[in-house]
Amino acid sequence: MYRHLHLLVIAAFLVVPACPSGTSTPSPTMVPPISATSENPDAHNAYQSAQQHYEQGDLTVAATQFSQFTADYPQDNLLSAAQIQQGRIALEQGDPARAFEILSALHLSEGDPLRHHLALYLGRAQFELGQYAAAFQRLEPYAGRFSDPQEHRLLLQTLWRASQHLDDLPAIIRFSELYLLALPAGESAARREIYTDIQTRLLPLQDPAQLERLLAELQGHGWPWGLLMAQSLQLHMRHANMNAAADIAAALQEHCAVAPECQQPEWALIRNALAAFAHQMRADMHTIGLLLPLTGRMQLLGDAAAKGAQAAVLRHARTQRGKPLRLVIKDTAGDPQRAVAALQELAEVDKVGIVIGPLDAAVSAAAEQRAAEMGIPLITLTSREGAVRGPAWSFRQTTAATQEVTALLDAVPESAGMRLAVLYPDASYGRLMLRAAQDAAQQRGLHIAAALAVDAKQTDFSAAARDLAKSNFDLLLLPMTAAQLALAAPALAAAGIWPNTTPPAGVSRPPTTWLVPSVGHSQALVQRAGRYLQDALFVSLFAPEANPIAREFALVYRDQYRSEPTSFAANAHDAVTIAAFYIAQGATDRLDLRARLQQAADAPAPAAHTCTPFRGFGEDGQPLAVPQVFRLRGNPPAFDIP
Repeated sequence: MYRHLHLLVIAAFLVVPACPSGTSTPSPTMVPPISATSENPDAHNAYQSAQQHYEQGDLTVAATQFSQFTADYPQDNLLSAAQIQQGRIALEQGDPARAFEILSALHLSEGDPLRHHLALYLGRAQFELGQYAAAFQRLEPYAGRFSDPQEHRLLLQTLWRASQHLDDLPAIIRFSELYLLALPAGESAARREIYTDIQTRLLPLQDPAQLERLLAELQGHGWPWGLLMAQSLQLHMRHANMNAAADIAAALQEHCAVAPECQQPEWALIRNALAAFAHQMRADMHTIGLLLPLTGRMQLLGDAAAKGAQAAVLRHARTQRGKPLRLVIKDTAGDPQRAVAALQELAEVDKVGIVIGPLDAAVSAAAEQRAAEMGIPLITLTSREGAVRGPAWSFRQTTAATQEVTALLDAVPESAGMRLAVLYPDASYGRLMLRAAQDAAQQRGLHIAAALAVDAKQTDFSAAARDLAKSNFDLLLLPMTAAQLALAAPALAAAGIWPNTTPPAGVSRPPTTWLVPSVGHSQALVQRAGRYLQDALFVSLFAPEANPIAREFALVYRDQYRSEPTSFAANAHDAVTIAAFYIAQGATDRLDLRARLQQAADAPAPAAHTCTPFRGFGEDGQPLAVPQVFRLRGNPPAFDIP
C-alpha cells in the first residue's frame, strides 16, 4: 500500500492547515521524499539496487539487500536512509513489531532531513501496534508537511484512524477532511468509508453548541465542514434560533457559490439543508405586515400608524414601477400573546416579507423574540430603550426614550434651573419616560422635584395640575400624546404653570421650561392649545416645516384623512418606505432583506424618501438618526429650531 507512488503534481495533495483569520503564520517547511547521497560508488550502487527492488514490489529481496547494506557500510551517509527503508518494508510486510524495533533504535539529530521520515514510519508502527495515543502525538505536528503524496496520505490516514480509536471527535473530523482532500479521484472505497463514518458520528448530535465547538476547531472547508454546518443549520432551525441559522446558511451559500465540489453527490445532505432554510425564508416580498393596536387603550396611535403606512404604500405606487405593495394589518389589542399569534399568521399564512410594529414596549418585546425565532425581519415602532438586541432580525425606527430626554435637556441652558418635574401617563410609555428622566437627572446632577402619574385615559387634568403646582421646579417633562397635552396644557396654565418667559398678568409663579417628547409633537396640538405652549421645547424626527418629504406627507395625510399626521403616523410611513426601498432594489427573500437593512448605515439611500431623518441602523438595530429639538413660538405659533 505504501510503495505505489504516482507521479502527480505535488501541490494538488498539499494540505496546510489554514491560519485563523487575522493571523500571519508562515507555512511550515515541506519535507521532500527520502533522499541521500554517498561518496562511495559501491555503497551508492548497493543502495540503488535495493531501492529498485522495493519500487518494483519485490519486498523480500529489497529487505535482504537493505539489511546487507547496513552490515557492509555502517559508516556510510546512506545508512540512516537504508534503516528507515528497512522499517518501511517491515510495515508493508505486516510486521510492525519488527519495524518498531528497527526504527526506534535509530537516533537522528534535530537537523537531520531524514528525522521527519523516521517519525512518520515509527508513528505508523506504533499505530499498528495499538499505541494510538503515542502515534497520534508523534505524527500530529507533521500534518501537511510531506511533499510526497504517498507519505502525505499515509500520515493523514494514520492520524484519522488513530483519532477514531481515541474517540477524539474534533480530530476525527479534522483529519477526515484533510485525508479526503489528499485522496486521488479513484479512491472511491476510502471516500465512502469516510463519508459513512462521519455521518454516523455527526447526524445523531443534537446540541448546537457542541457543533459550534467542533466547527471552531475545524480549519478547512471540505465535506466534513459542510456536513457539520448543515447539521448545525438544521438544529438551529429546529430550535428556532434563526439568527445563528442565517449566519450558517450565508457561509454555506458563499462557499458553494465558488466551490464545484458542492455539486457532488455526497453534498446532497448539505444542499437539502440549504433548501429547507431557503424555503423558510421564502415570502411574498411585496407583502408587508403591520402589527398595530387597532383596539384598546392605544387605538388612536395604532390608527394613526396604519394611516401613515397606507400613505407610504400610495406614494410607492405613484413613484415606483413594478409590482405594487400590499399591506396586511393585524390588531394586537395591546396584548403580547395576541401579537405573537398575529406575527406567526403574517409569516406563515400571508407570507409577508417583513413586519412593521408593534407600538407598545411589552408587545414589541414579545414580537421581536418571535420574529428572531421565525426568521422574519421586523421594524418596531416602540421607543423602548434596548428594545432591539442585535445583530438580530429586529430594527427600531423610532428614537429611544433616553435619546429624546437627552436631546431636550441638551437644548436647555444651565441657567434654566436644576429641578425637574415629570407629569406622565400611568402606562408603559409614561413609566419608560420617567425612568429615562431619572437616569438623565442622575447623570446631570438634576433633582427630581416631582413625579406625578395620571390615568392614561384621563381627560381632566385640573386636579393633577393643582397637585403639581405645590412643588417647586424649573423644568417640566410632559411625555404625553398631542391629544392629552392639548387638554393638560390649559389645566396647567390655570394652575399657574406656564412655559413662556412672560406669563400672563396675574400669574405669580416663575415660568417653567416645558419639555415635550416626540409623541406630543403635532400641528394639531398647535392649533388647539398653541397659546399655552409658547416657548415649550419639543423633540421630534418628524418636522414638516423643515423637511420637504415630511411636508408632502403631511399634505397627503390631511387630504386623505382630514386630520394632522402625528409622529406615529410618520414613523410607520417611514418604516414602510425603508422596507419598500430595499424590496424595490431586489431583496429576494427575508434573509436578503435583513442583510440589506443591516447594511443601510453604509448607504442610507431611503433617506431621500422618508419624512424623518434616516441614517441607517447600528449593529444593534438601533436608529442612527438624532432627534431634532424645536421651540414653539410666534403668532400664530410655529415650530422653530432654537
